[in-house]
Amino acid sequence: MNPNEPNFGQFPAPPQPDQKSAGSTQQTQNPYDFIVNPAAAHKKRAIFKAQGPMRLLAIVGIISAVLLIVGLVAAQFLSGGGSTESLVSIAQQQQEIIRVAENTQRTSQDESTKGFAYTVALSIGSSQQQLQTYITKKGTKLDSKILALKRNADTDKLLDNAKATSTYDTTAQKVLDGLLKDYVDALKEVYQKTNSNELKEILRSNFKAAKTLLIQSENIAS
Repeated sequence: MNPNEPNFGQFPAPPQPDQKSAGSTQQTQNPYDFIVNPAAAHKKRAIFKAQGPMRLLAIVGIISAVLLIVGLVAAQFLSGGGSTESLVSIAQQQQEIIRVAENTQRTSQDESTKGFAYTVALSIGSSQQQLQTYITKKGTKLDSKILALKRNADTDKLLDNAKATSTYDTTAQKVLDGLLKDYVDALKEVYQKTNSNELKEILRSNFKAAKTLLIQSENIAS
């Protein structure tokens, strides 16, 4: 650079911004754009409104998911104790076994059959008391009418006919054996479905008692 030049020692003038670029920047950052350009502002509002239904759907979806989870947890909790209907059904089976056993004890002429019938009535009666206490604690009351709903008139006819043909003892033995087997199957089914440790313990105790009776029945039959 020549020191004799007139501009020597002075800073060069800053470059002037391009008019087109400056205008573009001002147009982009203009805070009054909604006044000078109402079409653009309307477009922004339209986009915001379009997001409203989607936001509403998202909220509804979240609420539905929460309710579903709560429902599943509640269902799991309520089903943990086992179905009340299935427990009542088992108590009714127990009542029918007790009824037939007591009738057999009164009618049979064979001491082995009478002794077995007595043991059945006593054992199943104890099991029924355990189960009935649990059912009552869960809010369901059982009376004699409800417990007697599984009374089978065909069983009574079968035993009456056996009495007339002098085959009562063997017939009563077979009837009790069949009732006990059905009872054991019902206990296993409910046991597999429940998550309640308390109920499982009761069903396990009932099951062991019934299996012991079936073993005794086999010994008498043999």
